[in-house]
Amino acid sequence: MIAITGYDVGKFVHVAAVIVALGIPFAYPLFTAIAESANPRSVPTVLRALRRNDFAIVTPGIVILLLAGIYMLADASISISESWVSVGFLAIILLFAIVHGVVEPAVRKAIGVAERDLGQGDELSDEYRALSRRINAAGSVAGVVVLVATFFMVVKP
Repeated sequence: MIAITGYDVGKFVHVAAVIVALGIPFAYPLFTAIAESANPRSVPTVLRALRRNDFAIVTPGIVILLLAGIYMLADASISISESWVSVGFLAIILLFAIVHGVVEPAVRKAIGVAERDLGQGDELSDEYRALSRRINAAGSVAGVVVLVATFFMVVKP
């Protein structure tokens, strides 16, 4: 019989939260690019869906990820001074800052600009395109943060 420990459950919850919360945002630029090129009128709806995902799945998932990580630290008496732990905490702080300090305000503004543009015709303005680039750049930075943190968690240098 296999013994499943609290630590094992905590690790599963931690990894599951990473997959669920942080996997889909890697595809955001693809979703918006398809909407922008294939059907610009769908852009506000796509952006609202991404925003809803950020609030309903990404943010709670990051909180669950953090709580499961803290539980594992306490359960296994792991020091917070371990590099892979410190990088993990830094990643969570950076992800919250990127999502709520950069992406959320830019997406909110992009929805308004896209609706304004589409109310005047079928084209998205340069102002919208600049916001889209900012959102995608912030998403790329967030993706790098996730990958670096994953490397540290897996390799534990």
